Parts: sequence; structure tokens; C-alpha cells
Amino acid sequence: EQELEVELRSLAKGSIVPTKINKTKGTCEILFRPGTRGRHELSVKVQGNHISDSPFKFFVEHHPTKLKEPVDCITGLQRPYGAAFNFNGDLLVTQEAAICVIRKQERGGYSLTCLDELEHVQHPRGIATNEQSSCTYVTDMCTKRDCTGVMKFDWDWKCVHFTNGHPEEFKRPGRVKIGPNNKLYICDRGNDRIQVFNSDLKFLQVFETSEGFGRPVDIAFDDTGHIYVSDHYRNQILKFDSKGDLKETIGHHGFKPGELGSPRGIFIHNNFIYVNERDNQRTSVFQTTGEFVTMFGHGKFGDPASITADQDGFLYICDEESNCVFVF
Repeated sequence: EQELEVELRSLAKGSIVPTKINKTKGTCEILFRPGTRGRHELSVKVQGNHISDSPFKFFVEHHPTKLKEPVDCITGLQRPYGAAFNFNGDLLVTQEAAICVIRKQERGGYSLTCLDELEHVQHPRGIATNEQSSCTYVTDMCTKRDCTGVMKFDWDWKCVHFTNGHPEEFKRPGRVKIGPNNKLYICDRGNDRIQVFNSDLKFLQVFETSEGFGRPVDIAFDDTGHIYVSDHYRNQILKFDSKGDLKETIGHHGFKPGELGSPRGIFIHNNFIYVNERDNQRTSVFQTTGEFVTMFGHGKFGDPASITADQDGFLYICDEESNCVFVF
């Protein structure tokens, strides 16, 4: 009988997952129960040699209804607002007068490096990264005319482009997201509109609706090209097609499950919309078709702002009032 070796490793946690092998009538069944979501790697060896296609790579997902309690909390921040992961897997967070680079340590915990002397950065809000060009975009709502706008930084945090916006400049610019064709969608909150730029910060268009926005706060995109906007004052998520036509609204004002209270940051993952609510101090989850799924975070959050996820599907939620980032 040939010697069979099996090892299942969680790449998200860097740990070994226990396995069981059942051998029956010349076949082997490998049983396991992953303890965490994210990337996994299964190695199968016979007589010390990998079988064909080994190691096998697969991804373990958790349904949103399983997100009850945070698995971690990153502290040491000052009113964290915007969040995005860069091409190195670092979490970038905008906070009071600085951008914080958060790196997960192999043995647990996080290291924080604050960049507080970046050109044009006075009151950073939104942040987004472009992996293809290794650059980072940051919006700033400083009251000074020469600071309010959006900046493009290279991989070494040198400002290579800056604009005050067009055609009437920015007023309280907030979150920035990278959409199809590397276009930048920027929430121009004070002007109740969304401005669109190319990757070099050349103005392309104003994204508006016939009904008008109440206060566009954040933007997300699904795999079919639809655009989702959280509207703070209308207490809804607005769903547009790629041409900018409003297709449907999701949610309405209220405190019950499926209702929204001042929606803020939104994020789409596996056809689920995660939306943070300021007034209800929670995160609600909807399907991209509009059906309510679940909610979590109530009793934990003070003022949930941005939300993003790492490559293993863990959610990172900035809490401005609690001065931390919750990990779910």
C-alpha cells in the first residue's frame, strides 16, 4: 500500500487545518472542516511526491449571516474615515491630517505607520488604489483652495497629479472609487454630485440623476457594470446602469431590518451589498437585486464609516467615533 500524505493549510491564517482520510475500495476521501474563510492550499503526496495538480488551491466563503462578532480590532487611530487595500496587501486608512499604513504581522497584530507630511494632504477623506499602475488616489476636503481636491500618488508616495475638480471645483469631496476602464468616481458631497475623471485626473463628466442626489457618500460597482451610490439624505442605495440611468432604489428610511438610517460606506462582495449606517450604528447587507439579507455591528459601532475587504474576504470597517477599525 502506497504511503499517502495530506496537508491542508489556511493561507489566511498561516495555520494547518486538521484532516481525516477515509480509505475504501481503492479510493481515498479527505475530510476537513476549515476554521476560517479565505485562501486554502491542499497538498496531496504519494510516496513523498505530489499527485497531479497538487497543491490544490481553493477559497472558503462565509455567508453574511455568520458575521456576528468582530474577530479583531485595530486601534491607535484618530477618526479613521476612508479605507482601501494596496497592491502589497497593506490597509490604507485616512484619518485626521494623515494617511495610516497598516500592515498585518505574521505572528499576529498590526504595525501602523502614519504619513503626515504628504504634499497637499491636510484633511484626507477618500482613498483608492490602482494595482495596475501601482498608484493611490486621495481626496482632501481642506478649506484651502489649493488643497481641496484629489491627488494621485506613486508607489513611493510622491504626488504626481493634483486637481481641484471641474467644472465648479470640489466642495467637501469624500470617497473615491475606481470603476470600469480605470475611471475615478469621486463623491462631491457639498455639490450633491459625482465627478468622473480618467486615471491621470483629467475631468470626464459629472455623474448626475434627473431626480438629483440628496448627499452621495460612497460608490460601489458589481460585476455586471451597475453602479451603486449610498445617499445619506435620501436614506437609500441608488442603483444605476452603466449609462447612468437609475434602475432601482434599495431600502428606505427607518430603524427596522431592511431599513436605512443615514447610509455611508458601501462595499460589494459576491453579489452582496454591505452598507454602513451612521444613525443605526450597524452594517446592513442586501443582495444586489435589492433583497435584505442580514445586519450586524449594532452595539459595537459608534460611527461606522468606510468598509472594504482583504483578499481572504475579511471585512474592515472604520469607526470614526471609536477610533479603530473592526475586522469581521
